[in-house]
Amino acid sequence: MEALERIRGNLTEEILKNIVGLDIELIYLESYKISQNIGFIDTAEIMHYGDVGLRDTFRKYYRYGNSQKMLRNTIYKEFAGLSGRNRATLPLRNRIQSIPIQVIRGIPFVLGYISG
Repeated sequence: MEALERIRGNLTEEILKNIVGLDIELIYLESYKISQNIGFIDTAEIMHYGDVGLRDTFRKYYRYGNSQKMLRNTIYKEFAGLSGRNRATLPLRNRIQSIPIQVIRGIPFVLGYISG
């Protein structure tokens, strides 16, 4: 709860109501600053719902890109860049199979990031 209060104090109401996709990273960062010892909680504080269709996927990743851009002029600017995230290296076959998914998600994300 203290981490959530810190986030509320660091961001404007406009950004808070529009932030999506990076909420978990912000909570983790602030929690780590408080204790350097992160644990698990028993109750679900954040709910995740999967993508329903192409239209919903486009809308979701567009909002992700837009909210990531909103963090550029905040203390959380380290999350605002377009550089890829570090992920475990996948076998070549899996990387090739994931290209369509990356394109379907990446195009609306970049459009959301550059719009506004």
